[in-house]
Amino acid sequence: MSLLKQSVILTIARTLTMAVQFISPIFLVRILAPLEYGLYQEFIVYAMLTVSFVEFSANANLLYFIPRDPGRARQYLTATTALNAGMTLLGVIAVLVFHGQLARLTSWDITRPLLIYLVTYVNLDYLEMYWIATHRSINVLCYGLSMAVLRSAVVIATAYYSNDVLTVIYGIILFQVAKCLFVAGYLMKGRLLSLRPDPAIIKAQIRFVLPLGAAGVILYFNNEVSKVIVNAQLGAIALAMYAIGSRQIPITSIVRASVSDVVFPEIVRLNASDPKAGLALWKRTNVVQTFMIVPIFFCAFYYADVIITTLFTRQYEEAVPIFRIYLLLMFFKDGIEMGAPLRAIHRNRVFIYGNILSLVVNVGLLYLLFRVYPFYGPAAALVLTTFALQVFLGLQIMRAYHAGVTELFFWRKHLYLTGAGLAGVPVLLIGELLFGGKVWVAVVFGAFYAIVYLLIVRLLRIGEVDTVLARSLDRARRFIPRAA
Repeated sequence: MSLLKQSVILTIARTLTMAVQFISPIFLVRILAPLEYGLYQEFIVYAMLTVSFVEFSANANLLYFIPRDPGRARQYLTATTALNAGMTLLGVIAVLVFHGQLARLTSWDITRPLLIYLVTYVNLDYLEMYWIATHRSINVLCYGLSMAVLRSAVVIATAYYSNDVLTVIYGIILFQVAKCLFVAGYLMKGRLLSLRPDPAIIKAQIRFVLPLGAAGVILYFNNEVSKVIVNAQLGAIALAMYAIGSRQIPITSIVRASVSDVVFPEIVRLNASDPKAGLALWKRTNVVQTFMIVPIFFCAFYYADVIITTLFTRQYEEAVPIFRIYLLLMFFKDGIEMGAPLRAIHRNRVFIYGNILSLVVNVGLLYLLFRVYPFYGPAAALVLTTFALQVFLGLQIMRAYHAGVTELFFWRKHLYLTGAGLAGVPVLLIGELLFGGKVWVAVVFGAFYAIVYLLIVRLLRIGEVDTVLARSLDRARRFIPRAA
C-alpha cells in the first residue's frame, strides 16, 4: 500500500473518529448546566494529565522497532505491555502520594475514579500503533471509529438518563474496561503476546521512549496547564467556557498526526542510506499539510462565532475569543510537523531540551499575561510558547542535517499557499455583508471559498499539491459510472 493511500486512510479514520468524539460535548452542553459541564471537564483535564505522565509515549516505540524488525513484532508487543503495566503501577502510587494536593486543586474528590480510569486507559492501548507499523490502516479505520462511537454513546446516554457527572465518569470507566477485555482477546487469539517479556527489548524501548516520553509529557503539560490555572483561579464555570473555546478543529491535528505516523517509518528507511532524501520527503509532506490546513484555518477563524454558538449554544459565546486564539496553533503546530526528522535519526533528547525551554517560557508568559488578561492570557501564552518551540526544533533540524535556513522548508510554496488562503477571504466577507452571520451563509460561502482557494492553488502549480489533487481526482473518477 502506497504512503499516500495509507495517509489518506489514516486521515479518514482519525477524522471520523474525532468527528464522533466532537459530538459528545455538543450534546453534553445541552444536557448539563455550565457548572456541571465544568466539573466533568475538571475530571477529564486531570485524568488526561495523569495519563500523559503514566503513558509516557511508550506505545510510539512500535512505530520505530517493528518497521526495523518485523519478524519480532510479538516480542515488541509483549515488552510494550510489560512497560505499560510497570508505568501504571508507578502512576497509581503517585496519585495516592499526591492525593492531598490534588484535592486542593479540584472542586470534588476525583481520586477513586481517577485511579480506575488510569489503569483501564493506559494498558493495552497500542493496537492502532501496531496496525500503522504493519501497514494495516483499514484496521485503524474500523477499530478507531467503532471505539469512538461506543464511547460517545456511553457518555451521552449516561448524561441524558442520569444528569449526574459522576455517573457519566463511571460510564466512561466501564467502557474502558470493556475495551481492555476486547483488546486482550484479540491479542491472545492472534498469539501476539507471550508470557515472558524480553528484558533486552524493554531496555531498548525505554532508551527510545525516555527522551520522547519526557518531551511529550512536558508538551502536554504545557498545553493543558492553562486549563488547570483557569479552573483553580476562576472556577468550574470558567473552565467550562475555556474548555469549549480551546477545542480546535479536530481535522488539523488529525492531518498532521496521520501523515507523520505514516511517513515516519519511510523517513527512517530513507535515512539509513541518504539522510537528505528523508529530509526531502518530510519537506514535501509539510507542503501537503499546509495545503490542507490553510483553508480550514481561514474559514474557522472568520466564522468562529457561528461555529461556537451553533455547536455549543449562545451560553458559551464567551468562548469565541479563546477559540480564535487557539486556531493560531494550526500554523505553528499542525501546518508544520517538526518532530519526524529528529525522531528518525534518534535525536529524541532534543525534544526534552526544547520542551523544558518551552515550559520555562510558558510559565513566564502565564504569570505575566494571566495578571493582565486572566481569561485570555493563558491561551495567548500557549500560542507564543508553541511558536518558540517550533523555532527551536527548526534550528535543531538544521544542525542535525547540516542544512541552512533556505533548505529547511520549501518556503516559497508555504508562502504561496498562505497567500492563496488569504486571497479567498473576500468571498467570506461578501457573504456576511449580503446575508449576515448565519449558519447557511457559513456553509455556502465556505464552500465557495474552498473552490476559489483550489483554483488559485492550481494556478500556482505547486508540485506536491498537484500530485495530491491529480491522484484524488483519479480516484474520484473510479466511483463515477461511465457512460454506456
